[in-house]
Amino acid sequence: ASLSGGQARRVSLARMLYEDAGIWLLDEPFAGLDVKTRKEVLEEVLVSAAGRSMMLVTHDPREARMLGQPIMVIGQGRLHYFAPDAPDGVLLEAMS
Repeated sequence: ASLSGGQARRVSLARMLYEDAGIWLLDEPFAGLDVKTRKEVLEEVLVSAAGRSMMLVTHDPREARMLGQPIMVIGQGRLHYFAPDAPDGVLLEAMS
């Protein structure tokens, strides 16, 4: 039996949380999750991320703000924006 995209993401995130690595590399970790599961998993990652370094790739500025600072917006191989504390409107503009 194969896993759906959302199930595979949940398994990957659970493995990451279990292995307790010092640095996390996350590439669109919440994509494909339903709203309820996304909220639950995001909350678990927030709690577990304390004291860790994390690199997160996301197209959702809310996720970026919730999960870390500083925030860098990269597109077409170039750094377009860097801010330790960017307002949501600025992030949305930089990400579009």
